[in-house]
Amino acid sequence: MIEKNSSKAVKIFCIICIAGISLFLSVTKIAASYAKRQAQPVDSYFVIQLIIYVLVLSLLAAGCMYAFFDKNHKIKPEKAYLIAGIVMGFVYLLLIPITAVPDEHTHINSAYNISNTLMGTGGNSDTLMMRAEDAAHYYNSTNLVRDDYNYEFRDAFHKAVNRTMVDTGITVMKGNTQLYILPAIGITIGRLLGLSTTLVFLLGRIFNMAAFIAATYYAVKRMPFGKGVVTLWALLPITLQQTSSFSYDAPVFALSILIISTTLSMAYGGETGKKRRITDLSVMIISCILLLPCKGFALFPIVAFPLMLIPKYFKNNPEKAAVFKEKIRPWMKGVATGILVVFVCLAGFLIMKTIKRWLLPENINNNYIEWAKHTGFTPGYFIKNPVRFFEIILNTIWIKSDVYFSQMFGGLLGWLDINIPFVFTLGFVLILVYVAMRKENEEQLIKNGERIWMIIVFIGIICTAVAGMLFNWTPNNADCIEGVQGRYFLPALVLGLIALRTKKTGVSVNSDRYGMMWTVFLHVIVVTTVFRNIP
Repeated sequence: MIEKNSSKAVKIFCIICIAGISLFLSVTKIAASYAKRQAQPVDSYFVIQLIIYVLVLSLLAAGCMYAFFDKNHKIKPEKAYLIAGIVMGFVYLLLIPITAVPDEHTHINSAYNISNTLMGTGGNSDTLMMRAEDAAHYYNSTNLVRDDYNYEFRDAFHKAVNRTMVDTGITVMKGNTQLYILPAIGITIGRLLGLSTTLVFLLGRIFNMAAFIAATYYAVKRMPFGKGVVTLWALLPITLQQTSSFSYDAPVFALSILIISTTLSMAYGGETGKKRRITDLSVMIISCILLLPCKGFALFPIVAFPLMLIPKYFKNNPEKAAVFKEKIRPWMKGVATGILVVFVCLAGFLIMKTIKRWLLPENINNNYIEWAKHTGFTPGYFIKNPVRFFEIILNTIWIKSDVYFSQMFGGLLGWLDINIPFVFTLGFVLILVYVAMRKENEEQLIKNGERIWMIIVFIGIICTAVAGMLFNWTPNNADCIEGVQGRYFLPALVLGLIALRTKKTGVSVNSDRYGMMWTVFLHVIVVTTVFRNIP
């Protein structure tokens, strides 16, 4: 069963990559033929618009048929997502140009550096080596204009001329190498084929996108309920933007949803066979190991989410719990109590020692925020000034909570300079809440304790993201926390939505289908809004 699932995931990954390459080659032929007939340069921006609208409107038509005509539910949710995910992935691949995603140039450098290692072309330099043609390219990141699309389109379809490796002088970020392996493979294939800089980078994006789509396909398939939540979460504008780029959000989101789906599958999926449980457990453990060190361990709450399986297991298997209790001897209880006391004392000692170190005068103002050219906050600073802590937290909630909310659902795209009207962002929110509700034919399996645990994990992700920006990005003369973006909360958003399920609320059995249809319709508006922002 493990081999079968692995084989299916590999096939899906390959199909997505091949479809992407075929799409670009087809576009090249159409554009070249058009230019030849007209005896003038093709309007690349118009061609890109045409392709995007054809893709989105075709998907909308398919979504309407899926919602209203597939009455016998012959199309499985994971297959419906696969079609929508591939189409919308390529839409956002073309809609948001290279480096127009936050920090994408930094992620490209990290992936390119791994590509150098794979090809053995890194040299002995401590800085990034690139093909001369790649190093010379410049892509506009903000305030996009029509020529940015024309430049990218024209450059995509020709062979690289200067492949000599040069030292760019760029120092690449270290750590989290596992997050850039797949886009690095895409870059490597492009370099081996001698493709242009643009097409090399687009291949890297495609491999990142393919991995996320394959992981989400598996997650939707394994979810015991809430399949629509995962599907529409993966189709949010901000999710599509990040996962169709070089951003490490793509593997982070993929690993997060794999952990959530496999945990829920093991907790509520019932007896589905030993091989299936082994597969879910393997995927969950591997995903936890890969996700834990990401973003400075800030995603630990999601890694801890599978702990809910321990009490769930003993509750569902009372006979095994009884056998386990019978094996416990009095002396074992004494030893366990002693170990617990020692652990608590040791933890208390370490905490007191850490607090004492934080309060040393030299450690209170030793945090320097480079971008602000000012000292930042430290734990010791807040211990001595507790009122200041509550002041900055309340100011952040009061001033920026609406911005975070909008960003989390795709209200600000690109480098936060493509503004989507809030009324459409609110549409995505309402659809997500709608599909999160229990369907009329579903049993309510989530208990209150489990619901609380899901909410704790979701709030935990928010807290770790905010704390990271508070201590690593915010100068201590600021009125509120700087640097937080709503997309930082996305890894656990599915859990926050699933926790809304109750016995008293029930929606149509076709809610997932209706939700997908309306989501695609909103994407037509989002695409139009993006193009309206392009002068």
